Formats: sequence, structure tokens, C-alpha cells
Amino acid sequence: KDGQSPDEGDASNADARIARLINACQQDDLKRAFQLYDKLRRMEVRLFEGVYKLLIESCIRAQRLDLALRLYEALKVSGQRPSNRLVCVLAECCAREMQGDKVHAIWRDWCIGAEAEHPHPEVVATLVLALIRTMLPGAATEVLVVATRWAAEDMEWALCSEHVDEMITLARRGPPGGGG
Repeated sequence: KDGQSPDEGDASNADARIARLINACQQDDLKRAFQLYDKLRRMEVRLFEGVYKLLIESCIRAQRLDLALRLYEALKVSGQRPSNRLVCVLAECCAREMQGDKVHAIWRDWCIGAEAEHPHPEVVATLVLALIRTMLPGAATEVLVVATRWAAEDMEWALCSEHVDEMITLARRGPPGGGG
């Protein structure tokens, strides 16, 4: 078509579909976004973390945590690491839905897995607070114990160690008004 090789035509077709997918996410047209996503998957187009992030945030706005988590799993399978922001958004959404096990799973995937790096302290704080809100203070304490070890290894974490101690105390107390 138009002097393009078949591969060039496929690439421009994929680029156009990705642009339409982004637009559908921005308009919160989840049905259209997933039609385009499924088509791109069938075309075996590699989507980057930013596209997954848009899709996941669109799912969250539509109160479709199930779909957001399905996309999170697809992002992991693609071999990409979710951004700090995406981890925080997912953890907060799971906490709102009282899905503490999902928050803990995100922690294990993102902070403990083979490819894990020491996350930003703000991400750990978000995860801990999400675990406390979902009545899992033991899991929150586990996260904080690991963070305490990081404080011994990493200057950025060492600067936050006093806050880690405060959060451990909070985690052991449990959620406000909760049974501990």
C-alpha cells in the first residue's frame, strides 16, 4: 500500500491503533479501549508501561479492579516493571476495595521479586498504609521489617528510618477503630 513494505504498513497500523487506544482511555471508553487492546495483542504488538498505565487507570476510574489487575498481570508477563506511580495507584485501589491480599501480592511482585530494586520510600508508605486499611497489620509489619533492612544499605532509606519506626508502631496497632 502506498509504496510501503508490508512490515511498514503493519507498524503504522499498530501505531494508529495505539493512538486510538490512548484516546479511548482518555475518554474512559473502556469497551473500545479493550477492543483495541485485544486487537493489538493478536497483532503481537509490544505495548509499553505507559499504555498499560493508561488502561489500568481507566479501569480504576470505571471501578473495574478485576480488569486493572488483569492488565497488571499482562504488564508483568511482558517483562516490564511498573512505575512507582502505577504501583501506588493499584495499591490504593485494592485498599479501597478491601483487597489486602492483592496489595500484599503487589508488594511481593514489585519489591521482593528477583528483579526488584529498593522502591522509593513513598511507595512503601503507600503499600503499608493500604495494608493497614485492609486489616492486614501483620503484612504491613513484614513490609516495614524489610524496609528497615534497606535503611542499613541505602542512604535514601537511612534518611527515612525514623519514619519506618513510626509506621511499624502504627502497623502493630492496626487500623484506626479496628481490632488491632
